[in-house]
Amino acid sequence: MPIHFHLCRYIGFDWSSSKRSLTPEPEFPNVPTVAETIPGMSAIGFMNLAAPAATPEPILRRLAEGLREALDSPKVKQRYADLGIPIRNMTPAQTKAFIENEQKVWWPLVKEFSPQ
Repeated sequence: MPIHFHLCRYIGFDWSSSKRSLTPEPEFPNVPTVAETIPGMSAIGFMNLAAPAATPEPILRRLAEGLREALDSPKVKQRYADLGIPIRNMTPAQTKAFIENEQKVWWPLVKEFSPQ
């Protein structure tokens, strides 16, 4: 997405995250966050690797190690930075806690605004 801003295809009016620019080299330091207008507001996208609930723990550990290794690679870090995607290299426990927290935030809104 950053390339589209640089080519003036889009005008940024806010970040939905809690920080202004999440890239290692902030490309858009003057684009405010939603939280600067709506205190406490933060809405970020995320990607995670998931496995079936019955997956044995040693396999889950190996998958997590492999993903962490890949995300720590300079080439991957640079590609994500070029795309303006922050890397939050979390452990499986941190990922689970993150998802549970997001569900607490968003499920009430989904229920409130879903058509009956």
